[in-house]
Amino acid sequence: MTWKEAFLPKFHDIHDMVIPMYLKNFTENQIRKSPSHGNPIIWQIWHILRGQDIGLSSFVLEEEEIYEKEQWYAKMKTPRAVVGTGMTYTEVQELSDNIDYSALVQYKERVRQNTLDRIEDLSDDYLSKKPAWSTVEDIVIRMTGNNALWVLKYYDGRNRLWFLMQLLIMHVHYHFGQISIIKKSL
Repeated sequence: MTWKEAFLPKFHDIHDMVIPMYLKNFTENQIRKSPSHGNPIIWQIWHILRGQDIGLSSFVLEEEEIYEKEQWYAKMKTPRAVVGTGMTYTEVQELSDNIDYSALVQYKERVRQNTLDRIEDLSDDYLSKKPAWSTVEDIVIRMTGNNALWVLKYYDGRNRLWFLMQLLIMHVHYHFGQISIIKKSL
């Protein structure tokens, strides 16, 4: 099985079934609040999409993510140059209260299409190489400040294929687990 054969069905499930299900099965008010003082569903989805955008654009392609390049932070009314890791409860709730729901749905579609367009030409050889460590450090520090430097240990020594699979698939499922817990109490 090639990496694309493993990646594409999971990626399509995430974008074509699971995220739309969460967005359609709850009211906008429900997804903005977390009854357990955890991260609300809308924050989880925003964070998932930021991880996917950064995973592909920054760690795999080593270029500016579409969130910055196309100013999605302004469209969604979210902080610039953050991914959510290391945010305080107050910061999470402010983002969840203020994010533009329609723009988030549009960003989801943009991340989906950008991913499908860009992975087409990725070779096994290219993906087997590691991104420049200085790039990884710069991205993590820019996205988390000093609030989540533990991520650097987790990312150390990883190749581009790992970043692609981790941030666009595996990381997503971790947050789907959190959403499943939240939705039980809504």
